[in-house]
Amino acid sequence: MYFYGPETLSPEHFSSDLCRKTGLVQVHEGDCYQQFLDTFDGRLFNAGGYLLFEEDKTGRQMIWCSLKDDRLLGRVVLSDRKQDLVRTVSAKPAFVWDLPSSPVRRRLEKVLDMRRLLPLLDLRTTRREYHLLGRDRKKIATVFLEYSRVNPAGQDITIEDGWIMRLLPPVRGYEQDAAKLAQRLQQDMGFETRDIPYLSHLLRRCEITPGGYSSKLSLALDPQAPAGTATKQILNTLFDTLRANEEGLIADLDSEFLHDFRVAVRRTRSAFSQIKNVFPGPEAAFWKEQFSWLGQITGPKRDLDVYVLKFDAYLALLPPEYRETLEELRKFLLIRQCEEQKKLVRALRSKKYRDLIRRYQTFLRREARGDEAASDALRPIKQVADKRIWKMFVRIIAEGRAITAGSPAEDLHELRKTGKKLRYLLEFFQSLYPAGAIRGLIKTLKNLQDNLGDFQDYEVQAHSISGFSQAMQARGMGTAQTFTAMGILCSHLLKGQQAAREEFAARFAAFDTKDIYNRFQTLFGSGLTRQ
Repeated sequence: MYFYGPETLSPEHFSSDLCRKTGLVQVHEGDCYQQFLDTFDGRLFNAGGYLLFEEDKTGRQMIWCSLKDDRLLGRVVLSDRKQDLVRTVSAKPAFVWDLPSSPVRRRLEKVLDMRRLLPLLDLRTTRREYHLLGRDRKKIATVFLEYSRVNPAGQDITIEDGWIMRLLPPVRGYEQDAAKLAQRLQQDMGFETRDIPYLSHLLRRCEITPGGYSSKLSLALDPQAPAGTATKQILNTLFDTLRANEEGLIADLDSEFLHDFRVAVRRTRSAFSQIKNVFPGPEAAFWKEQFSWLGQITGPKRDLDVYVLKFDAYLALLPPEYRETLEELRKFLLIRQCEEQKKLVRALRSKKYRDLIRRYQTFLRREARGDEAASDALRPIKQVADKRIWKMFVRIIAEGRAITAGSPAEDLHELRKTGKKLRYLLEFFQSLYPAGAIRGLIKTLKNLQDNLGDFQDYEVQAHSISGFSQAMQARGMGTAQTFTAMGILCSHLLKGQQAAREEFAARFAAFDTKDIYNRFQTLFGSGLTRQ
């Protein structure tokens, strides 16, 4: 619980009155460094919490609190010098897995996943510590009187925040004593509570809004807008996502920057290929080619990110006696990951990339043309969307029904690509249709896509890991046991692919239903030639 002091507060004259009127005993005075942390996409903030790294001469800890009322949700001690306990934890854990294993870490893993913790605010705090003692002179509650100098991350400014009083949760059974203390702090000492929580108070003062980024498309298209104009709106949104992730991708802060960058690239390519006849043909072909290049240069690093993220799952597929021998593969993957990251950074800092971005910005700013080469540019976007979505739906049904137990793997790969195109179209245009109408269709389609994606991923991963054996031997890495373990892993991956293949018929049948057909027909098929 936070109490904000009067602006005229002078701790030198205040401390004796505080102890006399409240029964608090001052036990310590010193400086403290604090840092508020969250992910790039504000996962903690959006989940209603915040994480505070704190370090003083007694040790280091991570404090997880409720954004609504500053209530303590969990605490992880990183080092405690009073007990000579210094754990091998970095001063500022970058990822949730850098924290010591604990119930708090397991709860945080569900929120943070693989995202890096980034600083929001730095606080240099002068702190006086007081204890409320019980009848046996043992501590029953702790109060901090603090004065903070706040530095927003990435900004060369300092904000003086004034004096605050922080009452920590009391020893269990002494809640009434703590409540009385809180009352005295307000009535007798002139402190006041505020409806706004402490972090929200600081963020407001520093004009920072976390959690503003999302890779999800959030569009509000006008159904009657010219298709060329509406498509530019989609492309601008995707371009904003691409540029938002560029800096974090180059710095390699975490794997999600590259993932979101690549999704924006794929969606952009899909928009140019699937929203037809809204740009002149040569122009659309040019940008598809440019974004195809971006997909190619980002692919190898992303593949290696996936292998590293999945590595513990790979280990779980092996008999226990083979798991340690696979660590040579992990070392190889990390080396290759670093090599591909350097190649990617060079490409993104190249003149070719800078020219692409400059020319694309010019294209996005230019008004859409409605000449003969772009016959649908001036048509209402709703009509264009209906036609494209219906056509792609008819195509996925036809392709899926043609697949049998004897169909080659390539047929399932092509169906996966068709499903991805349909999903992107649904995401692009969902604001044109009744609220929630598209979400259910996307969910059903995703169930099929997950199966086709697993089928593809198992095959690619098995092929890649088999190929890594030769590359590792060329570098003098690995042992016979390592390569045996890799062979066992490949066999498990191929079994996973076969299981996905066997599950396909049921997944497709759940999508190819009369209900789904009627819903697509109602939303997109009116007035169009149907199957």
